[in-house]
Amino acid sequence: MYSLVTGMKIKSQKGIVHLLPLILVVVGIIVFILLASSASFKNRLFGSLYPTDQSLASANLPPDLNDDGVVNVLDFAIMLSRWLGTDPAADINGDGVVNVLDFGRLLTDWGKTAPSPSPSPSAPTSGTIWGAVDAAVLGECSAAAHDKYVVDGGDGFLYRIWHPQADPSGCVFAHEHGDDPKIMTDTWVRDNWDPRFGYAARRMTSTAEPNGHAEAHEGYKVFVANLGDVNDEGRKNLTPTLSYFHMGTGGPKRFTVQHHSNSIAYRYQTGTPYAATHLMLDTGGVSDACDPRAQAPTKDGMLLQNRCKLNSPYEIWGTAQTIKSGSRQIYQGFATPAVFDPITVFNRDNPTEVVYAWDPRVAAIKNFNDDWSGHRGCKRESYAQVGYFYNGGGPTTYYTDPMGNVVTQGTAGAIKQTLSASNAVGVLSTDDGLFQYKKATNYCQQIGKLGLKN
Repeated sequence: MYSLVTGMKIKSQKGIVHLLPLILVVVGIIVFILLASSASFKNRLFGSLYPTDQSLASANLPPDLNDDGVVNVLDFAIMLSRWLGTDPAADINGDGVVNVLDFGRLLTDWGKTAPSPSPSPSAPTSGTIWGAVDAAVLGECSAAAHDKYVVDGGDGFLYRIWHPQADPSGCVFAHEHGDDPKIMTDTWVRDNWDPRFGYAARRMTSTAEPNGHAEAHEGYKVFVANLGDVNDEGRKNLTPTLSYFHMGTGGPKRFTVQHHSNSIAYRYQTGTPYAATHLMLDTGGVSDACDPRAQAPTKDGMLLQNRCKLNSPYEIWGTAQTIKSGSRQIYQGFATPAVFDPITVFNRDNPTEVVYAWDPRVAAIKNFNDDWSGHRGCKRESYAQVGYFYNGGGPTTYYTDPMGNVVTQGTAGAIKQTLSASNAVGVLSTDDGLFQYKKATNYCQQIGKLGLKN
């Protein structure tokens, strides 16, 4: 008996020796996780490896890989199981590989809670969906999968809304709409923002479009700027803002169409002023990005007829929107979307021609011979700014036509607009005294699946 027991002890000791490296690794991981609760440790170790601003789309949400609402050891286990792989679910920074940069982000957000993911949609059972969708932007998904992302507009139509590029069914669309509106942390802003793509455009009729103005679905882009967000310039946002603009870059029509849809809601950090409007933006005409710059409203972009050579393909829109009763202006809003990688440029001599950013003719307006063939219109930025309010003592609800002209409630096509009863001009949007908070975001996490219409 004794000999047998002794033998067992010897085997156990040998087993411990063989398992010692694994035990040390496990202990090291446990110690590392405990240290992860220390902000100073995380900053010292990963501060130079992973950005702490909002320069990446995934930076808007804690990396809750298993969607249980908190960043913890379960997410760590998932990341380890995909280490050095290319699974986009664990590739937090979207650089194409799961590595130490993603691990650094996981530790930076250790213990943080995350909102539950957007649920799989279920389409309303009746109504005509407003807005045709080009089959080219569906990618791997079916039209039926795409048509689930709609809401009842209350006017006999269903309206398309934000959806993820990767559908919960497993297919991937060939277009993206930017930020998930659910990441907006201000309840008032989120609840008062109108998510219906093209709701104002359908009410903008003309002789050419008697049933409403048609806009390419892939052009709707959502932006979220939460209170306290810090941008890549180190500036802190003072006005939580949720908006969508119609600004795709896959074709030339964006340049020749003057009015584009915009829905925006924001509330200053003190509670007022606030606004929730749904209007057609006046984007003016077309200009290049050379000095002297044209005054807003205008679309400054890349033109084959540029007056100068440019260092980058940056395209920015200066827009105008107002709410007015007759000649009296009640509110002036500002919306300034921009894109770093437009898919197409504009040929003023042939306005309907599709000219891709990598067309050989574009070289004549470039200072550098860099490759633009990878442009998919997924690197964008937006400027959040409090509008000008001339509504002191006035009502907080107005009804307007799509261009912001006040009409009587009940008028056919009237759109509800919400404004604080404020007189306010020049409200600062950043903690260091700027009127605009600039947020740059990369939405190219699945760029390989994005098409030429985005």
